[in-house]
Amino acid sequence: MKICKTWLTEYIFFNIDMEILITKFSLFGFEIDHCNKKFVDINILPNRGDCLSLYFISKEIFSIFYVDCILMKNINININVLFKFCIKKIFNIDDSLLYYEHKIISGVQKNLITPKYIKNRLVNSGVTPSFFLIDLINYIFLELGQPLDIYDYDLLINDLYIEKVNNKYLFDGKIFYNDNILITRDAYNLLSISGIKNVEKYNITKSTNCFIVGAGCYNFKNIRYSSKCLNTITNSSYRFERNIVVGIQNYSIKRISFLFYVNRCEVGVSTIYEKISNLYNSKIILRFYYINRILGIRFSILDLELIFKKLYIVFFKIYDGWNLLIPKIRQDIFREIDIVEEIIRIYGIENLSHDSLNYNLNLKYVINNEIYFIKFSLINKGYYEVINYSFINDKLEKLLNPVVTNLILQNPISYDMNVMRTTLVGGLLTNLKYNLSRQKNNIKFFEMGKVFVFDDKIGCFCEKTLISGVCIGNIFYDQWGVKAKKIDFFDVKNDIEFLCYSVNKNYNISFISSLVSYLNINESVSIYINGIFLGFMGLIKFYILSYLCIDVAVYSFEINLDKLLCNNFKNFIKKPSKYPCVSRDLTFLLKDCILVGDILNVISNINSIILKDVLVLNLYKGIEIPKFYKSISFRFLMQSQDFTLIDDLVNLEINKIINILYEKYEAVLR
Repeated sequence: MKICKTWLTEYIFFNIDMEILITKFSLFGFEIDHCNKKFVDINILPNRGDCLSLYFISKEIFSIFYVDCILMKNINININVLFKFCIKKIFNIDDSLLYYEHKIISGVQKNLITPKYIKNRLVNSGVTPSFFLIDLINYIFLELGQPLDIYDYDLLINDLYIEKVNNKYLFDGKIFYNDNILITRDAYNLLSISGIKNVEKYNITKSTNCFIVGAGCYNFKNIRYSSKCLNTITNSSYRFERNIVVGIQNYSIKRISFLFYVNRCEVGVSTIYEKISNLYNSKIILRFYYINRILGIRFSILDLELIFKKLYIVFFKIYDGWNLLIPKIRQDIFREIDIVEEIIRIYGIENLSHDSLNYNLNLKYVINNEIYFIKFSLINKGYYEVINYSFINDKLEKLLNPVVTNLILQNPISYDMNVMRTTLVGGLLTNLKYNLSRQKNNIKFFEMGKVFVFDDKIGCFCEKTLISGVCIGNIFYDQWGVKAKKIDFFDVKNDIEFLCYSVNKNYNISFISSLVSYLNINESVSIYINGIFLGFMGLIKFYILSYLCIDVAVYSFEINLDKLLCNNFKNFIKKPSKYPCVSRDLTFLLKDCILVGDILNVISNINSIILKDVLVLNLYKGIEIPKFYKSISFRFLMQSQDFTLIDDLVNLEINKIINILYEKYEAVLR
C-alpha cells in the first residue's frame, strides 16, 4: 500500500524525522517494500486489514509513540437544499448490513477541477486521477479506507431499497438469483451489488450534477460469499472482506460532504440506518504470569496498562490479570497469545535484553531427536528453513494437484489463502518468487509442516507431516577456481540421500521413475526406503512456473516425514576391521534399458560376509559398444572382520557376482 509522505504528516502532530518513523514502523511488524521522497510502500499483513487506510496507519503510528489520535473536528455545514429522498425499506438482511448512511449532493459544476494537492496525493499513492467526482471518492477511500456508493440522482426512480435478492437480475451480462446476496435498487432497477460493484448505467460521469453518496458497513462474510458467487473481486469487496467496523462511515460522509461544500456544492441531510452492534470484538482474560512465562520478561502493571491504552483496548483489573475488551477493528486478536504478541510488538524487539543465557543443553535429547538431524542435514547442504501458512491459493493448488480434493475454508483471511494445502511445494514456490524478484539467484529452501489430504478409506480429511524442498541456481557461488554449474537432478538426489542417511545409515534408498502431476515426466522419480514409498523428487513443470512468473528451472522434493521416522530402526555400530580391504574393478556390457539402481539392489541382496560396498566408476556409450547397449564399470570392496582375505576367496565371491548378473540381466564382462 503506497502512502504519500506529505499526506501522512497531516495526521502526525509531533515532530519526528520521517526516516526514523519508517525504521521504527518496520520494527513493529510492517515490511517497508519501497521508500522515496514522495511516498512509502508498506506491505500490509493479511491479518491486519484494519491498516488499509492512511488514517488507521496513522493510528498504528500513534500506538508506537503513544500520542492521542483525533480523526477530525466536527464539521457544521449550512444546509442549502432539503431533499425528500431516503432509504425507503431495509428488510430481510439479517446481519448483512450493520450501518448505512447516505445523503444527496447537488450543484456540481461541470468545469470543477480536482485541487492540485489531491491530485498529487493520488498520484503518489499509485492512483491515476480521473475527474473531480471520482478523484474525491478515491481520496476518501485512501484516507479513511471506506468504499463509498455513488449513484447519479437523475437516473433513479423513486426511493432507495437495500435488501437480499428476491427476483432475477441482470449483472455484468449474467442473470443471477441468490437470496443470500445483498443488493441496492430503486423502485424497478438494480443499482449495485452492495459493497462490491455498481451497475455501470448508474455510475456518475463528468456531466453529473446531482448524485447520492452512501457509506455502509457490511458483514464481511456476506461480501465474501457474494463476491465468490458472482466471481467478481473489486477494490471495494477486497476492503470489506478485510472488515470495516461501524463508526468510520459517518466520518467518511462528513469528510466528503465537507470537500464538496468548500467547492460550492449543495449538501443534503443524512439518512441513517443503524443496527445495534457491539463495538468490541471479544472479551479476553489475560493472566499476568502467562505474559512472564511466554516472554521471559517481568513487566510492571503500569507498563502493561500503558500498552493496552496504545492498542485502544479497554481493560478491567482482576485478581490475577485483566479482562480485556478488544476493539472490533482488530479481527486478528481473539486469543490470549495474540495479546502477548501485541505486547512484545509494542514493547519493541530491539528493547529485549542482549544478556547471554546460561543453559545446560541436554545432549542426549538432541542426539536422539531425528527431527534435529533432518533439519541439520539440509542446513549443511545450504538449505534455509521457511515457515508458511497452512492455507494457499486454490488456483495454485489445482495446478499442482488437479485431481486432489481440497479442504475449502469457510472464512479465509484473504482470497489467495482459501484452501488448506495438500502439498508444501506451493508455498515454497511462492517463497522462491518473492526472493527471485529481489535478485536472489542461488536459493535452497525447505519446509517441514502439515498438509491436509482426503483419505478415501475413512471418508474424511487427515493430516500428514511432510518435509519438502526446492532449489535453483548454481551449486557454488561464483569463484575463479571453479566453473559455474547449475543444480541438476543428481544434486537434489544426493541431498535426499544425505537427508535419509542422517536418520539411519542402514536405509536402503531407491529411486524409481514415476508420473507426478506437477513434475516433468522425464525428470521425476518416486523415492523408496526399504521398499516403502516415501515421496517424490524431480523438475517442476514449466507451465506451473510460468503461472508464478518464474523463468528458471526449479527442482523439488517432498517426503513423508511420518514414514521416514516410522521406518527408522536402530543404527548398529560395528567395530572397524583391522585387516586390509581388497578391491576388484569389473566392467559389464548390459542392455540400455537396465537401470544402474536395479543392478546395485541385486548385488546388495547377495548373501556375502565379505562384500562391504559397491561403487559405480563409469558409464559409457560409444562406437565400440553395440547399439541399445551400455558399458558400466563397478568397484567391489571386500574386507573380513576376522582374517586377511586371500585371492581364492575373493575370486570365488567375484565369480558369484558375475554369474548372478548374467542370469538376471545377461550381463557379460568386457
